[in-house]
Amino acid sequence: MSSRRARGSSLSGAFRRYGSAFPLTRALWFVVVGWIGWLCANVASALAVTVVGLPLAIPMFDRLPLVTSLYRFDG
Repeated sequence: MSSRRARGSSLSGAFRRYGSAFPLTRALWFVVVGWIGWLCANVASALAVTVVGLPLAIPMFDRLPLVTSLYRFDG
């Protein structure tokens, strides 16, 4: 047996493999603090109503999956 770590066994490898954190971590995050995504979506919606708030609302909507369930969308 080799004492070397398997390739891709680090946490950053897990992010590359799943596109985000581990599924169990994402589920726990959603249950414990995922409700903040609701608050973030409502604040972004209120900001999107005004022309001045629109530049702030667009990045908030873009990061909503990350806030809600730690899902990264790199597309």
